[in-house]
Amino acid sequence: MKTARIFQEPTGLYHWCDNDSMLDARGTGHRTKAAAMRAAAFDGYTHAVGSGCYWEGVRKIPDKLIR
Repeated sequence: MKTARIFQEPTGLYHWCDNDSMLDARGTGHRTKAAAMRAAAFDGYTHAVGSGCYWEGVRKIPDKLIR
């Protein structure tokens, strides 16, 4: 299980980073939560957590977001 932290920065863009690190918004921001989760999934993350998720706590990234 590889967990990404999804979060929104003050500019309104969503970012993702490894859940074990500090929030890192240096990369490309995403306009939607789904886009940030999709990017994390394409980078090998299977689960997500954070204020940029549609749920509370750690959960599997839904397959419908990956397609």
